[in-house]
Amino acid sequence: YSVKEYMRVMLKAREMMPGIGLSTDIISCFPGETDDEHKMTLDVIREIEYDSAFTFVYSPRENTKAFEMTDTLDEETKKQRLDEIITLQREISFKINSALTGSVMPVLVETLSKK
Repeated sequence: YSVKEYMRVMLKAREMMPGIGLSTDIISCFPGETDDEHKMTLDVIREIEYDSAFTFVYSPRENTKAFEMTDTLDEETKKQRLDEIITLQREISFKINSALTGSVMPVLVETLSKK
């Protein structure tokens, strides 16, 4: 699927279910990632406004097509890009969570924790 199609589906979900919680995994710095692609990732995060995101820098895994790809980004760029994504997501998560201050929400408890 394309970014355009993904955005359409995510925004339609928000329209159909106001208050839906959306989470995602974001792999930053995939081999060959350009500045424009990184900026597009930030734009998608801004527009969709995920409640949370698991973010990490790409790491090679044997027996995958990407394992053979050339890593074109230096470590400083990788750190900077991941920091930008994390900072943006923290701001969005804070905004979403702050809007819920004082709300009473139903909760489903499936098991008791030992903590």
